[in-house]
Amino acid sequence: MKKYLYIFKYHQEDELLFKLEQKYLFQRNTFERYFFEDSLQPMEETCFGEVILEINAYESNFEQFKESLKKLPVLYDAKLDSLSIGLQPHASFNHIIKLLPSLYIHANLVDPSNLYLLTRIEQDWYLGRVASKAQKAWNEHRQKPESVSIALPHKMARTIVLVLKSMGHKTLIDFGCGSGTILVEAASINLSCTGIDLNPNMIEISRKNLDHFGYKSKLTVADASTFTQQADCAVVDFPYGYHCQRDPEVEEKIIDNVMKHVKTAVFICGDDFSSKFLQRQLVIKEMISIPSVNITRYIYFIEHD
Repeated sequence: MKKYLYIFKYHQEDELLFKLEQKYLFQRNTFERYFFEDSLQPMEETCFGEVILEINAYESNFEQFKESLKKLPVLYDAKLDSLSIGLQPHASFNHIIKLLPSLYIHANLVDPSNLYLLTRIEQDWYLGRVASKAQKAWNEHRQKPESVSIALPHKMARTIVLVLKSMGHKTLIDFGCGSGTILVEAASINLSCTGIDLNPNMIEISRKNLDHFGYKSKLTVADASTFTQQADCAVVDFPYGYHCQRDPEVEEKIIDNVMKHVKTAVFICGDDFSSKFLQRQLVIKEMISIPSVNITRYIYFIEHD
């Protein structure tokens, strides 16, 4: 039996982002709401992580499970709760009530040092101590004081920067930072960030949003087609949608300039840009398309051949 149970949660519309996170953060080729591992990889920064349980007891029969719990040492300074995994059969508070006579608990319901969770997978029952828990920071970041209607969803932005970090990148440039959604997420996971935008108003909005959360980033008014700073990686969220004016010639210049200065770039586009990258002999490492209300975003992770 492996030592840790990893549990995830996502909505169907986020499935492609979830798979991207699983592939790069957890090196998974199968995409489940749970998996077992011998080693612990903290999930505090993730978008779709729920908890990692260090398994204390397991049985495939509830009555045997109760007997197994009697062999555990005292659970000190502890709180016991239940967690259901996706559409699996529920583990509920009523099940906890039935298990309490089999457990020795030094309880602390207000501020426990140890949180234990009861869960189940089909007929298999598990009790485990929470070894790592997702902080869901992206959810908090949605409350930034300044926003614009075309800003990226924070969950999408966070997935992008987490994947870049998992590739080993430490420095990031946001070419056209807008209201700073990418910068907020990148700074929150300790990437060294620079944000540029041609519009001074956008720079000030980014500054206010970063300051609100206590995050740091270099910010400057600059042109994405000529900016020359080097970095490990970059993000470019091109204009798209009904109210954004596009200039295909400028887009071409930005692609060329960005790829001169970074190892990996993420381009977020309103159309299929595959031919633009391939004709430059660039490698499309990943591409996903995510539909929204009025647009479909094409997200490309691009590297040099």
